Amino acid sequence: MTNITYLFGAGASAFAIPTLQGAEKTFQSYLRECGDDIRKVLADSKFKNHKSLMKELYEVSEVVVEGINRFGSPDTYCKFLYLTNKEQFIKTKRILTFFFLKLQFVDFRIDNRPLSFITTLLNDSLQMPTNIKIFNWNYDFQFQIAANYLSEEKSRREGSANVHTPSVIKYYPKYGHVTNVNSLQLNPTDYDMIHLNGIAGFFIEEKNQLINSYMNGKQKLTLLELINDFADVQNPFDFFTFGWEDNSFHMRNVLIPNFANNTEYLIIVGYSFPYFNRKIDQLIFDSIDTNGSLKKIYYQDLFRTGDFIKKQFKIREDVNVETIPSKGNYHIPFEL
Repeated sequence: MTNITYLFGAGASAFAIPTLQGAEKTFQSYLRECGDDIRKVLADSKFKNHKSLMKELYEVSEVVVEGINRFGSPDTYCKFLYLTNKEQFIKTKRILTFFFLKLQFVDFRIDNRPLSFITTLLNDSLQMPTNIKIFNWNYDFQFQIAANYLSEEKSRREGSANVHTPSVIKYYPKYGHVTNVNSLQLNPTDYDMIHLNGIAGFFIEEKNQLINSYMNGKQKLTLLELINDFADVQNPFDFFTFGWEDNSFHMRNVLIPNFANNTEYLIIVGYSFPYFNRKIDQLIFDSIDTNGSLKKIYYQDLFRTGDFIKKQFKIREDVNVETIPSKGNYHIPFEL
């Protein structure tokens, strides 16, 4: 079988999650709307619960919008907070998590391309081909939402045991996964996809160290339901991280080296290789071509060509880079 690896950036979720230079409205515009919706709930005399949390989220949302405008991206602004104000950094992560959940499960903004992609590739047993691996820089639920249309993922407690019905696409970090495992127990072959930044909406339960989800099997919520669910989780250890964070609980660096080695064809979708991710990106490129297996790179982007990739990552001269100028369905090469 031909070994195929995908590397997804923000453009792979752009029909659901706004980008900084959105065609209709920017990331900041949607975040400000989220803050306005929270403010309206606060002003509603019928809503009496979780006022302090909502007041904090609204106030932080205003500050974050200004911070993104000042620094040019959420990543840069959050890096500034990480270096100067850890408390504000944690609050900012919290509003960003709430924002992403609202976009996907209240506003129900869905990118249909993951569903088309998974449906095309699944076999009759609803399993992904073992020769296809995915690196995903996005911390949204778009692939999980798509997979649930095919077979619902569930996790529940039965006594002291955690019973998990897995997704049709096996991803890391895994819902229901115990976080305090020895890194050697993580087997890269157990996964189809690695969320390199984790998932905004997953958190670690302090009591049993399980990865849980704010959604927990839910598909769509009202804003009040999301507020109540969000407030029920006290002081969560959010399981999403930035490329420059060194979080020991996130085992991506352990998984990457042996996750997609011997890759023959690499398909990059909607990814601009930002500075903050370069260390991880270099690790990925070093790992996929350890034995000189890489034959070709497809770069799918409507606005940019992939000519820069070979020089930036010191790719062999005999590896061809082909640009796919499209924002349509993810490219599936004829070599597959």
